[in-house]
Amino acid sequence: MAAGGQSRGAKAHIWTGLPRMRAEGDNQVASFSHGTSSAARALLGLVCLAGSALGQQSSQGGSRASRIAALNQELSATADASPIPGRIGPLLSQRAALLWDLIASDPARALALALPRGVSERLRASAPSGTLEVQGEWKGMAEVTIADDFEHHRSLTQWHLRTTQGRFEMFFAGRPPRQPNVAVSVRGINSGSRLAVANITSEAQTAPLQCSTTGVQNIAVLVLTMPSSPPFPDGFTPSFFQQLFFGPSTGALATDSVNSAWREMSYGQTSAAGQIFGPFPLAQDYDCDHLPDLAAAAIDAADSTADFTQFTRVALMFPVQECALSGFGELGGLGSVGCQTISSPSKGSLTASIAWLPLYPYQLAPFFLGIPVHELGHNLGLNHDSSEDFGSVPLGALSDPGALAEYGSPFSAMGAAWFSNAADAPAFGQYSAEHKGNILHWLDS
Repeated sequence: MAAGGQSRGAKAHIWTGLPRMRAEGDNQVASFSHGTSSAARALLGLVCLAGSALGQQSSQGGSRASRIAALNQELSATADASPIPGRIGPLLSQRAALLWDLIASDPARALALALPRGVSERLRASAPSGTLEVQGEWKGMAEVTIADDFEHHRSLTQWHLRTTQGRFEMFFAGRPPRQPNVAVSVRGINSGSRLAVANITSEAQTAPLQCSTTGVQNIAVLVLTMPSSPPFPDGFTPSFFQQLFFGPSTGALATDSVNSAWREMSYGQTSAAGQIFGPFPLAQDYDCDHLPDLAAAAIDAADSTADFTQFTRVALMFPVQECALSGFGELGGLGSVGCQTISSPSKGSLTASIAWLPLYPYQLAPFFLGIPVHELGHNLGLNHDSSEDFGSVPLGALSDPGALAEYGSPFSAMGAAWFSNAADAPAFGQYSAEHKGNILHWLDS
């Protein structure tokens, strides 16, 4: 909420159809309509962007597009003549870098500026590896993660396609699928690890990957270090991690647990159990633009110790000096929306959610509980509890839609409740009734 402003009630974001995609830097931000759909069981989020930032991004996208168009003309003329390898390489490398950025900022323009197939084929023999986009169709699982920048009250929704050829980040010229963790067929262009998606359809008769939101949630907590990692913050010890995730209720938020929070929120229907593994020293550093690689390395490192068939949730705890996502900002935490496919060297492909929980030197153990409760809320399928902000008035006119305030609900662990309170009085609310009823099924009986 804006300083001094008030909100028109909290809104738990429930997927009501299809989001409108907007660009922010090298990432996409999803904007969703409000309300509840009985068919939709997944939640995703949106962040409000300042008009000036959008204008700047649009200008940058137009500049990239015009430069690609000029290169297309030059390359087409060169292809019609006799391609000169020494000339083709630099042009294609320059164009590939521009196209990479344009796919993220304006996927529709990127699709429109794909080289004609005939031109691509004539250039391919002389093209350096990876400098020509591929037009085609890909099949795989559509996966979603939500990144949280708690300090600036904004989030980032990222879509990926997991295929047998690898994992690609998707940017949509139209609309994403109706829910995550489903098998899809995608048409568009591929450049590097990015896909500009022209069309996406769900595969018929393929059920989405799901993990139950009731009963015991078995969590493998992997404690990690990297060669350049700082020490763990004071108080973040193995015994603290055990209590943080699996301990009984203590009646005090500073020493309570995910387990006790879930038991109370779900009226005894959901709890957390599991084991703390590690610390595992990873062989290399991973920055926060490569968190899926960090997860894969962590699972590989823990595979001989942890039997991942016994867990449907994985939480990664790792100390960092900084943890920024390019084009977004400092990461407070990251969570998959629902369960995805993970790979264990000894057990093969398994279904589990993942939460990434970076630990900064300044963090205080007694006030940390809200972060795993929040990120594991994403793992359960939840998005944020936001509010409509009308600035200096409590409620705007009927014609005024207001501005969506990310994390705007002051009452929910998926809103602002847990991190907006003073450090000497930590507090966070439960998940909202809308989340409990429509996503978690904690109000069914």
